[in-house]
This record gives sequence, structure tokens and C-alpha cells, in this order.
Amino acid sequence: MVVVVVVVVVGFVVVVVVGFVVVVVVVVVVVVVVVGFVVVVVVVVVVVVVVVVVVVVVVVVVVVVVVVVVVVVVVVVVVVVVVVVVVVVVVVVVVVVVVVVSLGVFSTSISGVLSPLGDHLSA
Repeated sequence: MVVVVVVVVVGFVVVVVVGFVVVVVVVVVVVVVVVGFVVVVVVVVVVVVVVVVVVVVVVVVVVVVVVVVVVVVVVVVVVVVVVVVVVVVVVVVVVVVVVVVSLGVFSTSISGVLSPLGDHLSA
């Protein structure tokens, strides 16, 4: 009878200990799986956020560079056009002044030459 009681008690203790170990193992496995899932989700979210930030930064940099290049090209074109217009105006003014002065000098010199000739012919 004592042997039966000892066997039953030892069996009960073994079942309880094995059950406790199984429960602990299951809890540890569940915790590891949940933590692993959370880690994977966090890593995926971080990677997506980093990719989005990098794409946004690249797009902003490209837009800024394009805007700066366009502004520089427009400024250079405007400056070149203004310089060309100023040079053309200066050249035209100089040519007109030279022609007017030349015609004035020429007409004065011609009249100076022709006036005594006219006086000589009329006498």
C-alpha cells in the first residue's frame, strides 16, 4: 500500500513538474515568437521610414539643383542680352555721331573750298 502511495505521489509530482516545464517552455516560445514578430515589424517600419526619408531628401535636392540651374541660366541669358543690347546701342550711337560729325566737317570744308571759288567766278 505504501508503495502505491509513493508511486502515486511520485507520479503526481512528475506530472506537475513536467506540466510546469511544458508551460514554461510554451510561454518562452510564445514570448520569443512575439518579440521576434515585434522586432521584425519594427525593423520593417524603420527601413520603410528611412527609404521614404532618403527619397524625399533626394527629390528635394534634385528640385533645388534644377531650380538653381534654371535661375542661373536665366540670369546669364538676361545679362548677355542686356550686354549685347548696350553694345549695339553704343556702336549705333558712335556710328551716328561719327557720321554726323564727318558730314558736318565735310560740308564745312566743301563750303570753305567752294565759297572762294564762287567769289572768284562772280568777280
